[in-house]
Amino acid sequence: MTKEDNDLRIKQFLRHAHSSSLEEFIECYPSPVLVVKSGLCESDEGFLTQLAEPVEDFEKMKTATRFDPNARVFQIEKRPGSNPYSKMVILGRAPNSDIVLQSSEVSKMHAYFIWADSPEGKTYKVVDGNSSNGTWFAGTRLPPYKPCHLKNGDFLGFGSSILTRFFYPTDFFLALLRASVTSGSPIAR
Repeated sequence: MTKEDNDLRIKQFLRHAHSSSLEEFIECYPSPVLVVKSGLCESDEGFLTQLAEPVEDFEKMKTATRFDPNARVFQIEKRPGSNPYSKMVILGRAPNSDIVLQSSEVSKMHAYFIWADSPEGKTYKVVDGNSSNGTWFAGTRLPPYKPCHLKNGDFLGFGSSILTRFFYPTDFFLALLRASVTSGSPIAR
């Protein structure tokens, strides 16, 4: 995986959404995404996971996430040759994760996504991989290895400072069309 593969920014998606149809957008980006506040996953901080303070004010964390033009976007999909787990998308600090978040609060195999086919399309769940600092959903730390169903727009926390927002492709496209392109505008409602 090249740096460019793991370095997609909101501004790239905004340009594409405003210059294409929904069908064209989904053809290019068929997987759900996580939008991460800019600057949270910029450096490799070593081999060991640093223990963080528990999340005390999840609502306050949610207001900190914006559709900043430089916000990171991670597609929830398998990377070819990343790891042997074909039925899950792994999120972690390890370089062989499908979604690499370089933060000392993120465990090497922090969490993973699983999916199931339904009449409406694929549905996704997030599972904490017994991480040191937890995977958070709606302000609650998820128990290890217990799947949590995801809906469009759900907020997920990894450790105490990395807050993401989950979008299915169609809803991500619509959110991008509604979003202001100014820095610091709220994530689409």
